[in-house]
Amino acid sequence: MDEVLLTFDCPPNCTVDTCGVKTVSITTTDQEKTHFTVILACCADGTKLKLLLIFKRKTIPKENFPRSVIILCNEVVIWCNKDIMLDWFQEVLKKREGGLTKILQPLDISVNRSFKSNVRACWENWMLEGLHTCTKGGNMRHASYTDVAGCVDKSWKSVKVSTIRSGFIKAGIVSESEEITDSEDSDAENELLDTLPENILELFNSDTAR
Repeated sequence: MDEVLLTFDCPPNCTVDTCGVKTVSITTTDQEKTHFTVILACCADGTKLKLLLIFKRKTIPKENFPRSVIILCNEVVIWCNKDIMLDWFQEVLKKREGGLTKILQPLDISVNRSFKSNVRACWENWMLEGLHTCTKGGNMRHASYTDVAGCVDKSWKSVKVSTIRSGFIKAGIVSESEEITDSEDSDAENELLDTLPENILELFNSDTAR
């Protein structure tokens, strides 16, 4: 598990203009500093758990969010705290038994970069296709909360299983017994699961309530 800080604007890192131009304007919604937090969580076998988005506001927007995304709001901070973590446990891990030992966070090794790259590509597509709207004064509005949730959801689903597995291998949670691919062959996945310590497998496969 790891939390990723994102903004409503994800402008590209490069621009295209006439050679020699000293200043290049980038079209944005001026929301580069308007942040929200995404909590990513997954298992060593590549299973992606529900996304958690934290917006800095009083109430949850009355919009149709993806069912695979949990939306929480906080007026003071947008990062994860005790209350938000407890809500996440109730929504996602309420059927997991206690006593889990400390596990490293492999997402920062391999997943976050791929996820952020997908988000940036989604934002660029949103800008290029003219899906944004403008105020009466002509100022571009930032993406709606629904657009943001949909983009994040799509970006998370686009992260390759092999990318997730690679992070767990590099973190030393599982051993690299063979080359990891994105094959959907169930036999290959079962072989990967065989590399997990038995006690960890029992915890992830358990449906016993806490």
